Amino acid sequence: VAGFCHGGVLVNAPVEVNRWWPKTKRSVVNAIVWSGSSFGAIVYPICYNGFIKMIEKKRVENNDFDSSQDWLKAMLYMTIIQGVIMFGTCLTLKNPKYDYAKEEAKIVSVSEGKSQEEQEVTFKGLFKFKLYKVYILTQVFYGFWRSGATTWLAAYAEGSKGFDREDAVMLLTYWATAELITRPIVGRLAKSFNRYSVLGILFFF
Repeated sequence: VAGFCHGGVLVNAPVEVNRWWPKTKRSVVNAIVWSGSSFGAIVYPICYNGFIKMIEKKRVENNDFDSSQDWLKAMLYMTIIQGVIMFGTCLTLKNPKYDYAKEEAKIVSVSEGKSQEEQEVTFKGLFKFKLYKVYILTQVFYGFWRSGATTWLAAYAEGSKGFDREDAVMLLTYWATAELITRPIVGRLAKSFNRYSVLGILFFF
């Protein structure tokens, strides 16, 4: 369920950026927007460890030594908090006074003599572009890599290197902190240099 909802955010975030900002500023703004996900990843391990300690303390006080459900209770508390925050955020949403995406579509329709229906984006139309196919493949492999790397990192630190569980989870916070710092920087580079060259260099490393 979380994956389906997150997919909607992935689509709508750049759409909103396109509505609020002109083309010349979108690379930097998108980088700042996605830094928000890194901020969440920074806060997550800290909150998770805090809830785990609170749950363990309460469980021990009740002479309950079964810790198998602790992580599930911690996730439940964090999900409730996330839902409240997202609901509050939705109450602040509003439409821009000047919709850059809509105005750009009007200009294209006039210059190319196409109606808005003819400009409608479809998967069939997108798959005519080789670059789009390459992009989809990179995202698929990136998804596999990131899912595996984040899971493996904490497990490796705790199992093979003898880290405490709290310290192992904190490694993801350090990772997210690096992302939070570098995303706006890369966004600025993408604005100044060829975006494909920047992407190629980043994937190489």
